[in-house]
Amino acid sequence: MKKTVTEEQVWASRFKDQAESGKSIADWRRENNISEGQFYYWRRKLNKKEKAQGAVRWQKLDLAMPEDNSSDQAALEISVEINKAVITVRKGFDESMLLSVLKVVRS
Repeated sequence: MKKTVTEEQVWASRFKDQAESGKSIADWRRENNISEGQFYYWRRKLNKKEKAQGAVRWQKLDLAMPEDNSSDQAALEISVEINKAVITVRKGFDESMLLSVLKVVRS
């Protein structure tokens, strides 16, 4: 049976490709022959759909390892900075609580 790929799936794949490319949106668009209007139209459309479905939207994180890895505490927790918010996750954390916190930070 042939599986049909929707236009939304194609655009979701394009947005993922752009994010992973490390290139600016403008440079990536030029290389892929995509107009500015198309790009932002589909980004708005998919973002609206994700919000309506309550989807979790993941963001790429740059992680920095501590200089001194000998600390036992470093192995038991990780801190994530999002703008001015700092979220520290310790070993044995409650996953549903973290998801709730991320939803608040996202909004």
